[in-house]
Amino acid sequence: MSVIPTRDRPPQVMRTAPGVVRKGPGMPAATGLTGRDILRILRKRKWLIILLVGIFTAISIISTALWLQYSPFYTAEALISVRQPMGETLRGGANRPISTDIVNQMTRTQAQLIKGEPTLADVARRDDVRGTAWYSRIGPQNVLQELVDEIQVAPIRDTNLIRVYMSGVARNPTERSELALIINAVCIEAIRSVVSVAKQGRQSHIEELQTESRNLATQLARIRRDIAAALPTDSPKISEFRTVLSIKFQALENQVTRLELDLAQAKAMLQSLREQSRRGTLSSQPQVMMIVDNDQILRSLRIAEVNLETQRKSLLRKFMPKHQTVMDLETRLASVRNQIVEREKTVTKDAITSLVEMRQNEVDSLTAQLAEVRDRLANTNASLKRVQETLARVDQLRAQEDALVSQIDRIDQRETELRIAVRREEPILLARSATEPREPSMPKWSIMVPVGVMLGLLIGLSLAFLLEFIDTSIKGPADLTKRMDLPLLGVVPHTDDLEETIDDIRLAFATNPNSLIGEAFRQIRTCLMFSGPAEQRRSLLITSPSPEDGRGTVTMNLAAAMSSGGRNVLVVDANFRQPTVRELYPDCPEGGLSSALTGQADWRDLVRQVEPNLSVMTAGPLPPNPAELLGSEQMQTLVSEMVAQYDQVVFNGAPCLVVSDAAVLSTMIDAVILVVRAGVNTSGIVQRTRIMLDRVGARILGVVLNGMRATAGGYLRKNYDTFYEYHEQRKLPVKDKA
Repeated sequence: MSVIPTRDRPPQVMRTAPGVVRKGPGMPAATGLTGRDILRILRKRKWLIILLVGIFTAISIISTALWLQYSPFYTAEALISVRQPMGETLRGGANRPISTDIVNQMTRTQAQLIKGEPTLADVARRDDVRGTAWYSRIGPQNVLQELVDEIQVAPIRDTNLIRVYMSGVARNPTERSELALIINAVCIEAIRSVVSVAKQGRQSHIEELQTESRNLATQLARIRRDIAAALPTDSPKISEFRTVLSIKFQALENQVTRLELDLAQAKAMLQSLREQSRRGTLSSQPQVMMIVDNDQILRSLRIAEVNLETQRKSLLRKFMPKHQTVMDLETRLASVRNQIVEREKTVTKDAITSLVEMRQNEVDSLTAQLAEVRDRLANTNASLKRVQETLARVDQLRAQEDALVSQIDRIDQRETELRIAVRREEPILLARSATEPREPSMPKWSIMVPVGVMLGLLIGLSLAFLLEFIDTSIKGPADLTKRMDLPLLGVVPHTDDLEETIDDIRLAFATNPNSLIGEAFRQIRTCLMFSGPAEQRRSLLITSPSPEDGRGTVTMNLAAAMSSGGRNVLVVDANFRQPTVRELYPDCPEGGLSSALTGQADWRDLVRQVEPNLSVMTAGPLPPNPAELLGSEQMQTLVSEMVAQYDQVVFNGAPCLVVSDAAVLSTMIDAVILVVRAGVNTSGIVQRTRIMLDRVGARILGVVLNGMRATAGGYLRKNYDTFYEYHEQRKLPVKDKA
């Protein structure tokens, strides 16, 4: 619900069009794409997307075929195996297997050595490589750089194998065999280079590693002695004691927090009791009232009061109020009542004093408990810090111990590798030599065709959404609510989407009341009925941003829909430059609105009834100053007289952005209905129209979206199909039941 001010009337509560929350003129409309918007864009641009997918798929197929025909890539590969030796321990222990991490590290190291420039330089100097056509084509000065660029070496994950491969254009079997020859030459030179390097200086390196290992062992022994000195024999109990202290410390912290909260609450309650006692309002507290009600003396006095009151009523039935017996009883009754008042004061005062003392005792007790718990918390915190300092020192020593152990292990592993090499074990060997490749490695149909499809789909979707964002026209109801924040009164379908034949769309409701057009204007009429009190929309102005938006169509059909509902409707053609009513009803009286405004005739004589409850008035001759004439006092008087005689007066106005007639006339009309043609009017045009009407103080009741096209598979198309199917079922004869 929103409050909408109207001219010359007090503000009233008024509902906006159904399903729309009307915001202020300066408030931004909702933005963002919804799932329904995305589906609408895909349905609208589906042929563009399909065309681009087809084009890029065809391009990928053709390019793949040409690539395979003229410049196919072949790949020759070989496998080198890194041995997994059994290393000996340094101090004469049993053999132990090398860990997986060491094998992976050795594999990565050997892969780097294989692609090293020294190895590839030896390959370039081999006679069999020099005799290839590839060597002649590259040239001696570029062979080394070409090998660095083209030879690829990659360890195979979770294995001890290294893949050595080379890809290149090979148009005949000779070029393919040369790829295999070069890869095999690389593997041979790599194995020879690794074996040669492994034999140099290994023994001296082993002695250096042994010396370093002994020094580290001495440091390790010293650190372990420091750990034994810092940590008592019952170290597990210290850890448990730290855990217990931590739990106790946390519990005491929670207890302090709880006591502080309870103490604050008790102090607040005590302060409140004292404040209420000072103001004299504490007697109304439930605790005080309960103490007063439970006082035995007060109960006895109240029972005596009830009994005396009963006796008094009984005596009054026998004697007059001035009788001595009655007066004696009333004296006793007054005495008892005075005693009740005095007793209530005494009991209330005692109860208040007791209640305040009880709260004070509670505050004192909580204060003492809080001080005690804080002392215990401080002691526990000091003990916990001492234990943590001891354990932190031990953790630091153990970290140093772990680092030394790890360093010693690395030295042992390196020594093991060197001892294996001393025994002349070859670290790597050729597991599988390269052979002449039979199938091209690139391009592949399984890669190129899906890439073409995905590229076409991506470009198609991007282009579809780009075209949608560039197009700023109002295409559907969602554009009005999101971009313009205008209430939607209804949607008028395009004539091309109708199954029935309509001679003149402006008279569709009169000639085809049961058509889809007729049902659309019934829905618009219903929205108008629920858009606010009828007194606030007795006069309506139908206008649009531009010519050819369908103002005459909406005016005549909406007026016919209103008249069919029992309202007495008058249609006034206020478009002097392109009148509509005279064209539809040529037998109307001579003259029209301009004649009535210039005083040439009474407006009642210029009205013609064309249908039951429906009358029309033409625009009349074109005056020299239409805007001034529509803004005159005569026009305001004319509107008032028409509204007084007819239930509904509908003005067919001129387009707002072409002439100022509609803007001037809107200042005298209760509400304005804006006609927007779907797919033609842009959001900028509609926004300028709205700003123009807002500046003159016009009240836009809502928007009628005219000429809405139904897309295949869309929401409107389903509604239209359902409408016609429903009417076809109504025409079928009803079979008699047996």
